[in-house]
Amino acid sequence: MAVNQRNDRFVVMVATFNRRPMLRTVVESILRGTRTPLELIVIDGGSTDGTVEYLQSHPQITPVLQRRLLGTARCYNAVWRDIDSRYCCWLSDDTEVVPGSLDTAIEILEKDPTVGMAGLKMKDTKGPGRHDAYRGGLSEFGVLNCNHGVLPTRLARQVNFFNEEYRSYMIDPDLTASI
Repeated sequence: MAVNQRNDRFVVMVATFNRRPMLRTVVESILRGTRTPLELIVIDGGSTDGTVEYLQSHPQITPVLQRRLLGTARCYNAVWRDIDSRYCCWLSDDTEVVPGSLDTAIEILEKDPTVGMAGLKMKDTKGPGRHDAYRGGLSEFGVLNCNHGVLPTRLARQVNFFNEEYRSYMIDPDLTASI
């Protein structure tokens, strides 16, 4: 049975661990800034800061409680493999989605089925990138990196999702290159 039960067209996944305030920011930005119907799946790695209670009480979130840290790639893949939707997206819990960006990504993919992935304009809310207007795009080496993206689920399945050789960092550019 698929993890997503509310929407089989578009699923957004967010992984988290003990970062409830930041998680709330990304959840609010997704729900407030997106018109496209979606199912929001939040994957928790065993938080002890009230995150689990927040997830279980939020009517618009499908919580997946993994109860332990698996590493970013494995955590997402464990859920991604059981998603049955036309499109999917992964986001970090420390980002803020620009209003309309998920809608635009879906529109791009619907309009041109030869596009493999639409990279998102997003803003880090913590860390060295928090002062940048947005993240993602071409690196200083000229390599395309969709730090967060929307893509057909069948395509994610074809490339076997995130490469689990990378525990966390480098999963985004590796997936971008695979797509």
